[in-house]
Amino acid sequence: MKHPVLKRAAAILAGVLILVVSFPALAETLTGQIRMETPEGRVLRGTDLRVLLATEPVFAPPSLSDLPTEPNQRYEQLNRLHLDYFEKVTRRQNDPGFRVGATVSDEKGRFIFSGVAPGRYFVIITFPAALDGYKVAWQVPVVLLRGSRPACLLDGKNLLLPAVKR
Repeated sequence: MKHPVLKRAAAILAGVLILVVSFPALAETLTGQIRMETPEGRVLRGTDLRVLLATEPVFAPPSLSDLPTEPNQRYEQLNRLHLDYFEKVTRRQNDPGFRVGATVSDEKGRFIFSGVAPGRYFVIITFPAALDGYKVAWQVPVVLLRGSRPACLLDGKNLLLPAVKR
């Protein structure tokens, strides 16, 4: 480049690109915990569960008020919904741009995603996830803002589908 202004602009741009690529503060961390209380009041920790961080939701369950009331039919319908969700997540997880990260929860049900760009995401857990024999499924939206340290609690109040005792 012969023109000094263009040469200077190119040098500045190169410096900005290096700064953006190497500046760790542009990435955020999301922490979370998985726990659920049983109908008997016991607290179950989501130990060793596979947790995905995705850019969009996968599944919108039908109205749960439409579920059968007869226990065996209800159980079968809920099992089918859990399986449908699992199949949809499995099909999508390798789509370009869908999965931001994957991790496994620790013995206390905690998980962490580091190095995530600010934005809106979904924390996803699906079959074969189970807490003490209860099938569980979550698809919880989270927003990471620059400089924030959000914590995501996955519990019985924000299940995607009702837990099913195996």
